[in-house]
Amino acid sequence: MRLRELLDRFKFIEFYGDENLYVNDITYDSRKTDSHTIFSAIRGFKKDGHQFINSAFEKGCKVVLCETIPERIAGLSYIRVANVRSAMADISYELNMRDIDINLIGVTGTNGKTSITYLLKSIFESSGFPTGVIGTMGAVIGDKKISLNNTTPESPDLHNIIKTIASEGIKHCFMEVSSHATELHRVKNLAFSIGLFTNLTEDHLIFHETMENYYQAKKKFFYQCEKAIVNIDDPYGKRLYDELKQDGIKVISYSAEISTDYFIDNIEIDRTGSRFDLLTKSGKYYVNLQTPGKFNIYNYTAAIAAGVEAGLDMECCIKSLE
Repeated sequence: MRLRELLDRFKFIEFYGDENLYVNDITYDSRKTDSHTIFSAIRGFKKDGHQFINSAFEKGCKVVLCETIPERIAGLSYIRVANVRSAMADISYELNMRDIDINLIGVTGTNGKTSITYLLKSIFESSGFPTGVIGTMGAVIGDKKISLNNTTPESPDLHNIIKTIASEGIKHCFMEVSSHATELHRVKNLAFSIGLFTNLTEDHLIFHETMENYYQAKKKFFYQCEKAIVNIDDPYGKRLYDELKQDGIKVISYSAEISTDYFIDNIEIDRTGSRFDLLTKSGKYYVNLQTPGKFNIYNYTAAIAAGVEAGLDMECCIKSLE
């Protein structure tokens, strides 16, 4: 894509350089840039990417995305923006994601994210759909696994993983969405068919500082979702359910305490597993799991609800997990 065309698609403060340059990718790693890859000078937690602009230029970089322009280098074009991470997500989306057709389901919350993404993988693959998973355990693309540095990778890495998943003919991808990801624009511009909320307990407060900030970071994600599935037995989940509903977002609830969309009833737990009735608008279903623990019942119910809301058969969802 010509740089002049790209500049028309996102907000920037000023530009210096050659608008006729051709670019096809963006990176925040100065070691991975070249003549067609934009270097994003991210202000990180330990290092400032602006310090590596010269290194990127030595690797052949011709365009840099930055918040401040240092002493200009002849032959290097500069795009100055208010927030490099936000603009990097915009640019990466334009270069990598515009033509990608994939169903994204995101899971957020303090606990249960990894478990639910893999339960969803089992549910969908049992119904004949190959899947991809992105999260704490890395990225899984069919039978291949890729190690990741973050639960939710930086936007260029995330977009390239999703593009690789789609190139394999995979139509469904399940992703852990961390609170860092929403605050640092890693999932910006992505559209999710379903977002799941598990729970919220004290965590990541060095980054977020307060529980209210932590909650708001989680809540922000659901405005990118067609529908939300929320654990309303969690106090923050109940608040989220009420606020999303008030804002006109389609929200579905699950609970073991309140009769709701997916109601967990008649729980039995022993060392051999867990058994319960799942009551929904379509009827009552008996679930017999080989894993004990009430937290597992919540995770399995969330995954079953997501499978059904995605159009899969309830009985098939339950059977695949049993």
